[in-house]
Amino acid sequence: MAPTRDVQDGLASGWRRLGGHIIDNVLLSIALGIGAAIGEELIGGGLWLVWFLVVARRGQSPGKQIVNTRVVHADGRPSGLFRTFVRRELLLVVLLTALELTLGTAGVVLCFLIFALGGLWCLIDVNHQCLWDKIAGTYVVAIEQYERMLACESTAPPDATTRVATLGVLRDQGLISDKEYEERAREIEGR
Repeated sequence: MAPTRDVQDGLASGWRRLGGHIIDNVLLSIALGIGAAIGEELIGGGLWLVWFLVVARRGQSPGKQIVNTRVVHADGRPSGLFRTFVRRELLLVVLLTALELTLGTAGVVLCFLIFALGGLWCLIDVNHQCLWDKIAGTYVVAIEQYERMLACESTAPPDATTRVATLGVLRDQGLISDKEYEERAREIEGR
């Protein structure tokens, strides 16, 4: 599904996306390193998972939170916890496990190469989508730009009915004549 105009106009740049991806991987490595240093890798992975679960419901990962981006559906709705998790993390775990079981260490290396290329894909894609975005049908928007677009939409000029009603109030208050009201109402309604 193609993105709506608001999503299209609010897309995060490929470089910003890549920055968030790199930050995610650095933070995950630090969390796992802390766990390894104390002899409990699960604690490090747990730290990452807790942070991820806190921000994922907003369509973010820790890296996306830092670079102020969000994952959305093509229609602009936030992707939510499930899709944010499935689109990348679950895909990584499934692919890593499958490749490791079939190819051993070479499979792990291949998996990380695939994910590196998948992350770099956003630099050449017209919608700045990584490969997992294409699979999940998601887009990543720069939050401030996207919200500015939505704010502009909400301050759009009033529709014809509202404008004619406002003219009626002006006429009732004696600020415009009946003739002016009729002329302007016809103009607004296109009669």
